Amino acid sequence: LMGLAALLTIKDPVRAGPVFVRPTSRSARRLAPLAANPAFRHLCLGASAASMGGYGLVAFLGVHLAERYGLSISAIGLGLGFVIGVGGGIGAYAGGAIGARLARAGASPLLPGVAGLCAAAFALLWALRAETAPLAFAGLFVVSIFNAFWYGPV
Repeated sequence: LMGLAALLTIKDPVRAGPVFVRPTSRSARRLAPLAANPAFRHLCLGASAASMGGYGLVAFLGVHLAERYGLSISAIGLGLGFVIGVGGGIGAYAGGAIGARLARAGASPLLPGVAGLCAAAFALLWALRAETAPLAFAGLFVVSIFNAFWYGPV
């Protein structure tokens, strides 16, 4: 309703030139092969979905850890920073190493991502039901490792 009221009551300023500028033919030529590539489109869609889910989870985890375990904001930030940073680094490196080894053996490049997704789901359920904060952070560390598996092969 606020948007409709603003649209009806606020006048748009007069502009000297066009607001939208079409991309140059040079940039369109460069982006056209990417837009036509189904693998690139699927990669972008998957990365977007994973990022959206990850950001939502991190926003939820702060509240969950504070409510369930009574942790302070600084303890939550320090714990999640370590878990996500170090665990993600280990996961990206391990995913790349495992993906390269599997590629040499002729296995599917999807294998590290699928395995990581399955393991992360179980570890997340365990972390959310943990009795103590250290056990929850340990579970989230495992989640972070497996969640970052797909970064390495990509």
